[in-house]
Amino acid sequence: MDEVFVGREAEIARLEQFLDDAIAGHGQVIFVTGEAGAGKTALVRHFARRALARYDDLLVALGEADAQTGVGDAYLPFREVLRLLTGDVEGQLAEGAISAENTGRLREFVGVSAKILLDLGPDLIEFFVPGMALAARVGTFFAGRVGWLDRLERQVQDAQAMSFNGSGGVEQEHIFEQYTNVLETLASYRPIVLILDDLQWADAASINLLFRLGRRIGDSRILIIGTYRPNDVALGRSPAGSRGETERHPLEPVLNELKRYAGDIEIRLDDTLDATGAHGEERERRAYEFVAAYIDAAYSPHNLDERTIRLIAERTQGHPLFTIELLRSMEERGWLTRQPSGVSTRLLAPSSPAAGTDGVWTCPLKLDLDALPPRMEAVVAERISRLTDEQRRILTVASVEGDEFTAQVIAQVEGLSELALVQILEEELQKRHQLVQELGLKRLNGQMLFLYQFRHRPFQQYLYDQLGMAQRLLLHNAVGEALESLYGDDIHNLEVALAHHFLMGGNDAKALKYLVAAGDHAWSHHANHEALSHYTKALEVAGRLGDAVDPEVIQMLHTHRAQVQGWLGHVDEAVPEYERALAVARERDDVEGQVQCLNRMGALLAGPRGFNEGIRHVQQALEIARKAGDKRGIIDSLNCLGNFQANLGALDEAAASHEEALTLARELNDERRIADSLDGLRLVRYDERTGDTMLLTEVIDIRRRLGDEKGLLDPLTALANTLARFEGKYDQAEQLLDEALEISRRIGERTTRPWILAMQAEVLWRRGQLGEAYARASQALDLAQRIEHEEWMAVSHMTLSMVNLVLYRYDQAEEHVALG
Repeated sequence: MDEVFVGREAEIARLEQFLDDAIAGHGQVIFVTGEAGAGKTALVRHFARRALARYDDLLVALGEADAQTGVGDAYLPFREVLRLLTGDVEGQLAEGAISAENTGRLREFVGVSAKILLDLGPDLIEFFVPGMALAARVGTFFAGRVGWLDRLERQVQDAQAMSFNGSGGVEQEHIFEQYTNVLETLASYRPIVLILDDLQWADAASINLLFRLGRRIGDSRILIIGTYRPNDVALGRSPAGSRGETERHPLEPVLNELKRYAGDIEIRLDDTLDATGAHGEERERRAYEFVAAYIDAAYSPHNLDERTIRLIAERTQGHPLFTIELLRSMEERGWLTRQPSGVSTRLLAPSSPAAGTDGVWTCPLKLDLDALPPRMEAVVAERISRLTDEQRRILTVASVEGDEFTAQVIAQVEGLSELALVQILEEELQKRHQLVQELGLKRLNGQMLFLYQFRHRPFQQYLYDQLGMAQRLLLHNAVGEALESLYGDDIHNLEVALAHHFLMGGNDAKALKYLVAAGDHAWSHHANHEALSHYTKALEVAGRLGDAVDPEVIQMLHTHRAQVQGWLGHVDEAVPEYERALAVARERDDVEGQVQCLNRMGALLAGPRGFNEGIRHVQQALEIARKAGDKRGIIDSLNCLGNFQANLGALDEAAASHEEALTLARELNDERRIADSLDGLRLVRYDERTGDTMLLTEVIDIRRRLGDEKGLLDPLTALANTLARFEGKYDQAEQLLDEALEISRRIGERTTRPWILAMQAEVLWRRGQLGEAYARASQALDLAQRIEHEEWMAVSHMTLSMVNLVLYRYDQAEEHVALG
């Protein structure tokens, strides 16, 4: 059922992130939840197949609790996974191996896994893994006897004798410890994913073992995925011998404790089809994915385009009832028809009987969902008609704030007390009419805001659509004013909403303010397209306001638009924006603005039009800065000039530019500019024979003081390179590289990381730790290839060639040299 996975991208992405963390040595237990038919098992199996394709050393094992025997069948899912991990991939367990590829991996692993089981989990043999079958698999794998096979057979005999005469027994604590030790050691050889399906039926021992593993595998390459049905767990479980009584399900306290320990470790599939639990863009995305999946399943084949599906999702928010009813309504209206194959939709009227029951589902008209269809409207209107006038007014204001709304905003607009309003929202509109739901509380400036949400968006849309133009304008402005008064200066992440309300409310002055803030916020988070949209709207509003807008704001907006266009690679669009900003800066006699524009234009044009074009603009900036005595402008221009000169091979001129910039920066005691100047200088006067340790050390010290972690990566790695290659100070080099790698991982920077890994490999190689060096260089190459960084690919290949050469692998060394 491939269609099950349409719209599951977010869930797969989360699973893959959990797996990546586990492979990096941060193992944990996570859960995929959903009621019967939600697709839990299908999802995790689909994820497992993808994971096996991504990682050629990964092992996956699936165990299932049984609805009939699970409660009384001790350790059933864990027995199944351990049997798989020790090569038992035939018959009933074959399905748990997920794929033929994984089956082969599990078979080949028996030589390792059986020995580890014998050494660390002898008491698990026979009870968890049938001993004689295991011994047979080991004998087949090694095509004969191995030294420890006799010991394995004796252990099997002892376990069988103990079972037959009923003597002895192993304490649960020992089982837990041995199972954990075995699993952790297996994962030191190959990363492991365990899938434990239908845990609502699992026995208490399995659940307790799961808890033990959850607290122990944090430093192992293990990901355990448990699936269960929340409703079954919530209902509890009947204890043995009871007559209808129920007790708390044993999984419930384990879930609570693991969540307390590890945080958000649940992927709730029901949220994909239900509005609860998802907010904003996330909910919209999930809605679209569900609607697309439903249409693929119920209307196949079809040629509905993305725009049509997205419009349907916008109206229904992915709620199954509304989605089904809307599609049915579209059929009845002739908006969704089945056209015979090969017949143009233009040749048939929507209601033509030629459509029949065969052919392709199509939408012959350009769909317009601005007005809800009659059946949908009737459903919504009937629900709204049950409200009192006061309740309807409350929800009307709420509809203006949006799908999610704030009780205090409505209270201000309607002149109600917070208590009275909350009582109406919770007692009447939530519990009785089920039109809204409580989202929770938000602490802000010493007060608590009460947040709510329409249960389904069509209710919000219907109420909003009933508003006249004047009422809509006044309410948007009132809602904007209320939000402003509540949030004060703490408007982070609220800029877009405020801009929207004041735009719709006709308050251009405030709309401009928040559009600029929204653009700045988006740009600071590298949301370049969104930033560009906000800045563009801001310029439109500024145009309406005319002379009331400070020219500095206009200059800033053109500059920001130019910078964003540059980030997007739109050089031809960016240059005119810089020119407009430059013109305003000249009118304002703004030297700093002129210098910045010219330097940025130079940097932008140097790539596509050549470094000489960049130099031309930077020299103009430098001339303006020198004439005005703007030392900071001079420094920035000189460093830009030096970079361009270096790229043209004029190293002496480049060094002179950076040295002059450094002198001025030291006069101003401007540490950021000192570091920038030193960075430029070291690249043009770097001595490969001895390195420039003092220069690098100074850059590092400054970057540390400035808290510039990203700026530390390059000099840390360069200094480690110098210490290792030219001074033989391997301990110091390793410390610097460890710090750089930790920073890179913490801040999510990947561009420099392959170089760091390659340098770590070189230090290990120089120390004679060839196995570790090879592994680290392979990591460097893998990452460099993934980010498509040609320089680091070359560096990684050369490092691997050096390691292979020392290992006498001449063919491999030659191959890496050729690739490097």
